[in-house]
Amino acid sequence: MNNRQSKIGDGKSAAVLAPGPWLAAVTAEELAGYDLVIGVNRAVAVARCDWWVNLDGHLFWTIVRDEKAFEDVPDVLKPIFICSRGTWYPINLKPESNGFRWMDSRTVEGTIPRRPVRWAKFSFTTAIVLAAHLGARRIDCYGATWSGVADFDGYTSGKNQRTDSRWERERKVYEELREMLAGRGVAVRRMMNEPVNQLTS
Repeated sequence: MNNRQSKIGDGKSAAVLAPGPWLAAVTAEELAGYDLVIGVNRAVAVARCDWWVNLDGHLFWTIVRDEKAFEDVPDVLKPIFICSRGTWYPINLKPESNGFRWMDSRTVEGTIPRRPVRWAKFSFTTAIVLAAHLGARRIDCYGATWSGVADFDGYTSGKNQRTDSRWERERKVYEELREMLAGRGVAVRRMMNEPVNQLTS
C-alpha cells in the first residue's frame, strides 16, 4: 500500500471521479492538487487513482480484462478495489485479480451508517463516503453528469440501468449525503456547476 492509500487525515482534499460525460474535460493538472483520487467504475482508467469503487462486479472484467487498463501498472500503484464481499469472491478466483487489494465496502460504515441516507446503493455516493472515511475534509466530484447512458468516452453497456428515474434517485441520495457531511465539517461539491458548501461550525 502506498501512503496515499492510508488515512489521509483531517484538512486534506479528495477528488471523486464518476464516469459521466463531464469527466472528459478533467485534466491531469487539476487532479495533481488532490491528496487522494478515487475512481468510480470505468472512471478509474482516466487517471491514476488510489482507490477504485466498483459495486458492479461486471465492470472489473470490462476494465481489467477487455480494456487492459492496468496491464503495465505495477502492483504497488494499482488502486485498492472497493466492493462487497459477494462481488469480490468470484473476481478473486481469477488470475486477473492478481496484484489488486480489496476492501469490503461495509468497512466505511463506521464513518457514515447506511441509513437514513442510503449511500450504499450507488458506487458514486459510496466513493464520497470512502473519501470522508479516509479523512478528507474537501471532496470534489467530477463527471457526475446524471443524464444519458454513455460514459465519458461514449462507452455504453446494456447492463447499466441509466434511466432518468435512476439518475433522479442518485441525485437525491447525493444531496442528502452532502447535507449530512456538511454538518460534520466536510465540504462536498459537484464540479462545474455547484458552489462550495458552507461548512458548519
